[in-house]
Parts: sequence; C-alpha cells; structure tokens
Amino acid sequence: MLCPKWINTNIVFDEIFYEYCGVYVCDYKQNINSTWWIVRAVVEVKTIVKNTLSKPIITDPTYDLLTLEVELGKSLTLECKAYFGFERNFNPVIKWYVEDTELNTEELIQENKSINKVEWKNIHSIAYLKEVTKKDLLRNYTCFAQNSVGNTTVTIKLKQKRGGLFKYILFGTTITLVVILMASAFIYRYWVEIVLLYRTYQAKDETLEDRKEFDAFVSYAKHDSFDNLDPSSPNEESFALDLLPKVLEKKYGYTLCLFERDVIPGGAYTEDIVRIIKQSRRVICVLSPNYVNSPSVFELQAAVNLALEDQTLKLILIKFSSFKEPDSLPHRVKKALTVLPTITWKSSKSAPSNSRFWNCVRYHMPVKTHQGLRGKGFKIFSGILS
Repeated sequence: MLCPKWINTNIVFDEIFYEYCGVYVCDYKQNINSTWWIVRAVVEVKTIVKNTLSKPIITDPTYDLLTLEVELGKSLTLECKAYFGFERNFNPVIKWYVEDTELNTEELIQENKSINKVEWKNIHSIAYLKEVTKKDLLRNYTCFAQNSVGNTTVTIKLKQKRGGLFKYILFGTTITLVVILMASAFIYRYWVEIVLLYRTYQAKDETLEDRKEFDAFVSYAKHDSFDNLDPSSPNEESFALDLLPKVLEKKYGYTLCLFERDVIPGGAYTEDIVRIIKQSRRVICVLSPNYVNSPSVFELQAAVNLALEDQTLKLILIKFSSFKEPDSLPHRVKKALTVLPTITWKSSKSAPSNSRFWNCVRYHMPVKTHQGLRGKGFKIFSGILS
C-alpha cells in the first residue's frame, strides 16, 4: 500500500487469497502551524483467478459413452456438458453438430444454460430431435466445446434399442392377433349371412341341368297322426303348409313339394315318396314328437337311404319342438339325427322372414339364381352390421 509519495510504506503479501479483497486505507498525521492534519489514501483491492491454461473438459457425454441406444419414432434430447476454466475475457463456444455419411455438417438447434463459479463455469448445450429415424442411425453427433486455449470434441452414434424393436414387434403381433381373432369371431358369428351375400351376387346356380323338379320336399307329421292337438298353438303342419311356402316360395323363389298339394292321390305312398325325394334337391324334415312317433318318419328314413346313393341330395333338419328318440327308430335314422346339422325353430323369434332361422334354412338350400334376391343383398349386409 503506497502512502503519500514523500513517505514510502509497503505491505507485502507472500500469497494472495480470495479473502484479501477489500478497501485498504492509509492515514498519515502531520502538524502544521500547531494544527494536526490527516492525509488519507484509499485503495480498493480485487482478487482474480489466474487465466486457465487448459482446454474445456466435456463431462457429458463421456468418452465411455460413444454409442447411445434410441427408439425409432421417439423424440431424443442430446445434452452436452462442458467445464470451462476461468478467463478474464471469457468467450466460450459449446454446440452440437451432426455429420452425415457424405461428411456434410449441420449445426443442431439448441439452447444453452450455465452454472457460474469464480474459478470455473459449467455450460450445458441441449439439442432436440423430434423423431428418431433410420437415417439418424447413420449420422455422427458431435459435442464441440472451445475456449481461448483450444477445443474439445466428443462424437457419438445412435444405435437402435433392441428392446424398442421387440416392443414394436410385440405390439404389431398383438394387434394382428386381435384383428385376426375379431375377424374370426365376426366370420364365425355371421358365416351364414356372408355366404348368402356371396351367393346373391357371385355364386353359380346349382339347379341348372340337374334334371330335378323340386328344390325341396317337405316332410312333416300329418294332422291325422296327432293324438292330442292343441288348436291354439302353432303346429308343424301349419308351419309346413303355410309358413314354409310363404317364405321360401313366395319370397325367395324356391320350389317346394308338399305331398298333399303336389302329389296326385291314388298311387302307392311308399313309391310316391321315393319318387318325389329323387326329384328333389333337398328334403326338409320338420322334427317333433309327433313326427318321430308317426308313420311320417318313413320319409326321413327314405331320404337318409337315398342321400347315401345321391350325393347331390341333402337333408335339412328343423327341430320344431323337443322330442325323445324312440327305440324303434332305424339305426341309420338315429345316426342321421346325431350327425346332421339341425336348425331350431324358436317360435315368434324365428317367425320373421329376415330372422336368422330363415337365413340358416336358406344357407342349406341349393344355390339358386333369383332376380328378387339381388335386391335383398343390401338387407343382408345391413343385418350383419346391425
């Protein structure tokens, strides 16, 4: 500390410490003409750190992390942290830039933030990728830090996460299985309607040139075979004589054979039944307790025997009401009742002509081109959607 120039007073510090900073005052007293005067010198002292002799040190990413695993399609944050030593004229540079396979470089959009100390400063540079693509996996990403002494860089590459790929595969497989299961359930539930829709527009008429007269012969229990008939409830005879022709003939254009309506009386019953079945493409059997316990079951037996000889002849079994098979039924008839598909009549639920019951009956009927059916294709499709 230097006092007035005519007197030298020095304070010597062997080593400077931070706490030595402050305001230093030197007072000198002098008597002039019997009056004491005070001469004062004031000096403010600031301590500073010596300029660094080192280049910046990149602390993140480290040299051990030269490959970064990422997920395709996800966003990515790249953070570069660098340690800068003290400089009086501090002008640091820290940034991310990317280099492609053709060695073209491009600086990434980024933001910086810093933490200050007296001796040093930590600066973070953060860059963002909105979405990682396969193209990004081929690039080099470099963190660059520079001060007046020199610069330091760390380069990393992006690598696709195995777990990420597995997740995509697992997710895709799960979605595929769910779609397949839903489609399978839909097809299983509406298979009949789908087939009918296809037949309406694409299927070939199988009744052409088969030299058969009827689409189906209807076999049912005759009125005189009933022991206890309740006139208030619908019976298989009214179902066979009224409802079946009303729906299958008038609405869908099939040709049915009803024994009482279409067969001229006078011939042998058994011979007439065999002849009619041979002239029919299907045999519709309306099953009930009255049917299996009446002579009408002969028609079912004849149809089973003839179907074994004629592959184009098929049986359509309609379970009109529950019944117990009598022991007297022939073995082939019992086997047919067990093996052949059966359509169950559910009274008022099955009565509407667009019900699933009639769709199932039509599904088993021969494929037949009928102009009136084409207009019903849209109704079938609407029924599936509803």
